[in-house]
Amino acid sequence: MSVLKFRVMYEEDETVFRDIEIKPAHTLGDLVAVINTSYSLPEADASKFFMSNDSWQRGRNIHPLMEVPEKKGKARVQVIPTIVSYLDDPHQHFIYEYRGTQEFIFLIELISVGGKEDLKTNYPVCVRSQGASPYKREDVAVHFAKHPVPVAQEDEEIEDDDEPETASAFTASDEEADAEDLEVIEGEEHDLMEGDAIKEADDDEESADDDLVADDDFNPEDLSEGGDDFDDEELR
Repeated sequence: MSVLKFRVMYEEDETVFRDIEIKPAHTLGDLVAVINTSYSLPEADASKFFMSNDSWQRGRNIHPLMEVPEKKGKARVQVIPTIVSYLDDPHQHFIYEYRGTQEFIFLIELISVGGKEDLKTNYPVCVRSQGASPYKREDVAVHFAKHPVPVAQEDEEIEDDDEPETASAFTASDEEADAEDLEVIEGEEHDLMEGDAIKEADDDEESADDDLVADDDFNPEDLSEGGDDFDDEELR
């Protein structure tokens, strides 16, 4: 069986195109599906498919799929036309309007009707791709801004369930750490009272007194406040 080849061009940039091979027995739905896949387009129910002439003027709308009723006895059978039933010209033209969250127009031209079928190929198939798809994926932040996920209540419940155990564990750990830091600080103060640091302080007493006299802005409370800040930081 021969294979049909269509070139599907992006209207705004005809250097972006996809070549698609499809069997004559396939339908327009099959062609639309492979076009969407080749351009990485999500499915869109509002899309339309038109017949066209060589000047790319829209003719009759043939998509969504048109069902042709046929009488067979007393029952009616709905028959979906194949692609070949829409081919009036060896270079038949179509226009595909993709209408999803983004909208694009594609110009479709039949470029080959005598291709040989490859038994190993699963038709329809895109055999050539040139240029990037015009479809742009939505930014994740914008997507969540448009569709907020209500998870606040679940998070609050989880936080309430875990809070007692977490608080008790960290409280005990912090108290032990504070006690150890306090012992270290007290030990250091004891060493300073009895060690060489006191002697050094006596030796420098005269120079320190001179500095205190020279500095009119000195405030004894500043010294005590500095010591308090030191203790608080260590205790934390």
